[in-house]
Amino acid sequence: MSNIILPGGSGEDLAYYNKIRDTIHGLDGVIVKVINDSVTMTTGALGLSVLLYDKLDSPLAKLVIGLILVLIAFLSTVNARGRIKLYSGLLGGAVELAKTLELRLFAANERLTSTLENVPRSGLKGEKLYLRSTFVFYPIEIALAGFFVWRLVPFLIETFQ
Repeated sequence: MSNIILPGGSGEDLAYYNKIRDTIHGLDGVIVKVINDSVTMTTGALGLSVLLYDKLDSPLAKLVIGLILVLIAFLSTVNARGRIKLYSGLLGGAVELAKTLELRLFAANERLTSTLENVPRSGLKGEKLYLRSTFVFYPIEIALAGFFVWRLVPFLIETFQ
């Protein structure tokens, strides 16, 4: 063991460090899955709202269904942003813990977490990139919701008169 870790570290520290590295890897995978699922759901709901607008015969049904799909897309975007923030916070805590353990366990040139953190656009910088990219969906969702509401208002006025 003395060849692997510094004299102040122990085998238990190394085992714990390995578990933290596994946690970091797992959280990173969860974040990527949330991003992929979110973009797929949001894009699908927005695309379906436009597609069904052309395909449905009933003017009221196409507006109501389109508006519901846009609301689903909006909720999906908001939900994904919250989940990304949650998992990124957990990932940040795990990274900080791994860096602390690396100081006790490894020589400066063997510290994986610290080395990877110095790579441009790595680590929690990816969270900011994703969160900024979700703002692309908001104008589209607002525009489509506005369109469906604007077209739905005459039906509502006519119904309640």
